[in-house]
Amino acid sequence: MFTHFKSSIKTSLLPLLFIIGNTNSFASSEKKGNVFLNQTNSFESQADTLIHFQVNSEISYLSLKHFAKAESKSKFKQAWQKEMELGKISAKTDSLRKIYSTSLNDEKEKISVFILKNEEHSMALGQEIAALYQSARELEDQYWQTRSAEEKTKIQQKIKVYSDSLTLSKLKEETQKMAKIMTDTILIQHETSKSKQVKGEPVPPALVYKIQIGAFKGKIPDASNKMIKKLSMLRKVENFTDEKGMKIYTTGNLKTHQEAVTMQSQVKQEGVKNPVIVAFQKGKQISVDEARKLNKE
Repeated sequence: MFTHFKSSIKTSLLPLLFIIGNTNSFASSEKKGNVFLNQTNSFESQADTLIHFQVNSEISYLSLKHFAKAESKSKFKQAWQKEMELGKISAKTDSLRKIYSTSLNDEKEKISVFILKNEEHSMALGQEIAALYQSARELEDQYWQTRSAEEKTKIQQKIKVYSDSLTLSKLKEETQKMAKIMTDTILIQHETSKSKQVKGEPVPPALVYKIQIGAFKGKIPDASNKMIKKLSMLRKVENFTDEKGMKIYTTGNLKTHQEAVTMQSQVKQEGVKNPVIVAFQKGKQISVDEARKLNKE
């Protein structure tokens, strides 16, 4: 029984030892400067990363390239690096807290020591980060306070150009995505059309069925006018005047007779009393029978 208890303690301590080991390794690397060296390399490789750094009421940097002084840029980098360090410590502390909640009392005492140390380190880092950012801000602000209005305008224009380029880049990316979607859609439609032709069922160009919802000569009756306005809120309603001077109102642009029958039923439910299926080829009205023959329906 004692052996089993000893084994269970050893097993439960493994995650803790792993986290503590990483923390110690991290602290050791910090003293040697290895962590900062690695982070600096990563930082430099992301020199074009978007930042938001308010210098004063007139100037806000969006890139490391916008810094005027090397010293303030260095302080900003240090603050950013320490923020990454703080994030790692916070994650480790959260893991320790989870282990603490399920550990035995003897283990909790040991874990709490490391949690408190991490919290103290986090508080110290937070103060350092705030001080570094403030120092960087003051140095840049002092620089711009001594510059001419023309130089300030130039940096503001430079930042605006950079901001516009980011917007343009994003817009270009979205346009390319949309172009790809449209290209894919066209290809699919082309392949579908080819497939229909192979089956011997070509669809004549510009042959459509519509649903006629009304035909009027002169003034449209109030009831019909209300019906058309109501339907316009649900569907696109079109109108044209035929050779006899009748004003024809229609809805729908359908490829098959069956689709027209379905819409005819829907339009009835939406308040049209006598909807009629009509057909057009290349803009000219033809009989529904002729359309069905051409469409091989």
